[in-house]
Amino acid sequence: MGEATYHAVNKIDKVDLTNKSQFDVLYKYFHKNPETVNFWLNTIIFPQYLDHYPQRLVATPWHLAFNKDNCSIGFSGTNDNHLVLPLQLKQYLPWGTDHSIWRNLLSTNGKMLDLVIDRTKICKELGDGRANELLLQFIIAHRNVDALIDCGALLAGISNRHVANHLAEQLLPYSNSNLKGITFYDESAKEWMILGRSGRCLPRNQSWLKEKDTFALFDEPRCRGVDLKLRPNAVAALTLGQGMCKDKFMQAAGRMRQLHNEQSLVIVGERRIFSEVRQQNSKAVIDVAGILTWVLNNTVQSIVSGFASWSDQGIFFATERQPHHAVLDETSDLQSFYGKPIKNSHLSKSAILSKDYHFQRTGYTHLGEGCGNLPHVQEIVERCEKMGNGYFVVRSGGADEECEREMQREQEQEEEEYVETEKLPPRKEQDWDYSIIFSNKRKICSNTDLGRLPTKTYRLVDALLKFWSDKEGLKRIKWSDNLFCTHNFIKTIEKERRDLDEYLRIPDCLIRFQNGQVLLLSDREGAKICAILLDRQLSGDSCMGILFGHFAFETDPTSKALLRCNLSKRVHSFLSDIDSCSMKLFNGETVYPSSQRQIMTDMLSVRDIDGSTKSTTTLDSSIVTGSPVNFIVARQKTKDLELSDLQEICNELICEREQID
Repeated sequence: MGEATYHAVNKIDKVDLTNKSQFDVLYKYFHKNPETVNFWLNTIIFPQYLDHYPQRLVATPWHLAFNKDNCSIGFSGTNDNHLVLPLQLKQYLPWGTDHSIWRNLLSTNGKMLDLVIDRTKICKELGDGRANELLLQFIIAHRNVDALIDCGALLAGISNRHVANHLAEQLLPYSNSNLKGITFYDESAKEWMILGRSGRCLPRNQSWLKEKDTFALFDEPRCRGVDLKLRPNAVAALTLGQGMCKDKFMQAAGRMRQLHNEQSLVIVGERRIFSEVRQQNSKAVIDVAGILTWVLNNTVQSIVSGFASWSDQGIFFATERQPHHAVLDETSDLQSFYGKPIKNSHLSKSAILSKDYHFQRTGYTHLGEGCGNLPHVQEIVERCEKMGNGYFVVRSGGADEECEREMQREQEQEEEEYVETEKLPPRKEQDWDYSIIFSNKRKICSNTDLGRLPTKTYRLVDALLKFWSDKEGLKRIKWSDNLFCTHNFIKTIEKERRDLDEYLRIPDCLIRFQNGQVLLLSDREGAKICAILLDRQLSGDSCMGILFGHFAFETDPTSKALLRCNLSKRVHSFLSDIDSCSMKLFNGETVYPSSQRQIMTDMLSVRDIDGSTKSTTTLDSSIVTGSPVNFIVARQKTKDLELSDLQEICNELICEREQID
C-alpha cells in the first residue's frame, strides 16, 4: 500500500464506503485479511448466530397436538405416515360406512395405484452423465411430452426461467403437439409465468396463451397442490428421486388431473435409481409395478426411521409433569456425543429404552410409579413392539435424541452415497525394458520419441477419450498437452469395456523428461524405474535429466523439493500449473490454491468441441460443471465438493455465462 493510500484510510473517520475507489482499496487489502475475518466472526457472526446456552427448552409435535379439551383435528392429503402422528390425532376411516363420498375417499389409494399402472407408457432410465442435461435431452428428443413433473428434483440448482428459455428454443419449434409456450413458476416474480415462442414472458393471468397450449414445468416444490389445466390427452414426464415415498410420488402423479381419462405418464429416473429397483425386483427390465414396489419399500423405511423419534418424543411428553421436566441440559462436549459406542438397536425395544431413560430423568422410577399412571406410554410401547419387529435403529449410550437423529441421518447419507462397483479381475501388467528410458540412444525429446518406448503410451486426454464415458464434456476441458500415460497405467482390468470410469488408476508415480513431458506410471512401473534411477545415482551414471516423483508432492505448490529424486540443476524442480491441475482434476481433487485456481478457471471455461468459445443457449453453461463433477463422482469424493475451490470456480463460470447470455 502506497503512502498516499495509507494516509487516506488509516483512520476510521476518513473512510467513506460510498466512495468506490476508497471501497476498492479497502476490499483489496482486507477481504482476505485473517485479522479482519476474525474480527467479523468474533464480534458479529459468533455472538449473533452461535450463542450457546447451558440448557434448552424442548417442545415436540405432541405438545402442538395437545389441548385441555382433548379435541385435536388435523388434515392430511395422504395417510401413509399416520402411524407416527401424535396419539392425540386419530386417523378417521369409517370402513363400515355405506356413504358414497366416504367410500370414494376410502378407495383413493387403490384407485391411484391402478391409474398409475394403467396410464404409465414407459419407464425410462437415463444414461451416465449430468442428470439435468440428460433429462432435458430426453424431453427434447421425445417431442410428444407436454409436461415435466420434477418431483425427483433432477433440475435442482437450475432456475425455472433458465430451463424455460432452453425448452422454448429447443422444443417449441419442433413439437409434434404444436405447443405455443412454456408455463413455469418464476421464483423471482413469485408467480406462474407463460413464455411464448416470440420470447415474450407474461404472468399466467395476463398471457394470451392458455395452459393447455403450453408445455407445463412443475419444479419440485410445485409438485403438490398445483392445478394447471392441461390437454385431456397430455403426456407428462415424472422424475424419480432418491428415497422417494408414496405420498410424494402420488401427489406428483396427481398433477395430471385427468389421468382417469386420456392423460398419461412417462416415468424417468437416474441409473442409480433403476439399479435400486433391479436389486429389489430381480428384473432386468423395469416396469411401473417395479417402480411402485420400490416406492412402497421406501415408504416403509421412512416410517421405520421415524418410529424411534416418535416414541421418544411421546414418552418425553407423557413424563413431563412439572415445568422443569421440559428443560434439558445442553450437551456440547465430544465425550458425551461420541464417547460411547454406536450400535443398532431393535426398534421394538426403542420405546422401552426411552421409557427407562425418561422415567429416571423425571423421577418416576424413584417414586415407584408405573407407566399405567401416565397417558399414552403403554400404547407407545405396544405399538413399537408390534410394528418394529425385525427393524433396527441407531442408538448411542451417551447421546441425546438430537444427536441420535443426526447419527441416523449420517448413516442414511452414507448408505445413499455408497455405490457398489462390479468386481472385475485386474489386468496383468506387461513388463518392459525400463532402463531404456536412461539410454543415450533413446533420448526422449519429442512426442514421436516418447512413442518409441517399448510399451504403448497415450496422451492422457486421448486415453480418457477412449475409456471415459462423458467424451463430449471431456473435450470441452483444456487439458495439458504434456501429460502422457503408459498402457499399464490406463488399462486396469482384463475385461473389455467401453468405459472405465470406476476403474481408473489413482495417479502416483510419474517421470518428467527434459522437454517437459510427464509420463504417468503404474505402481509396478514406478517401483522398477525408481530402483534403476537410484542405482544410477549411487554409481554416478547420468540420469539423462529424468525427474522421478509422486503425484501428491509434485502437484502441491507448498511441498518441499527434497521429496523428489534427481534434482539436478538442469531439471526444473516443479511441474507447471496446467500439468498439476490436469492431474488433480483427473484424480477428482477439489482444492486448487494460489495460481492453480486461475489455471483451473481457464481449463473449465466453456469451449465448443472445436476449441471456440461456446455462446449458444444459457443452459450450455451447465457443461462447465458436468465433466469435473463426473471425475469427483468416479473417485467417490463427492463430499469434498461442497464449498471447495472447484465448486466456486464452476459457480463463477456459470454466473459469467449467464451474464453474457
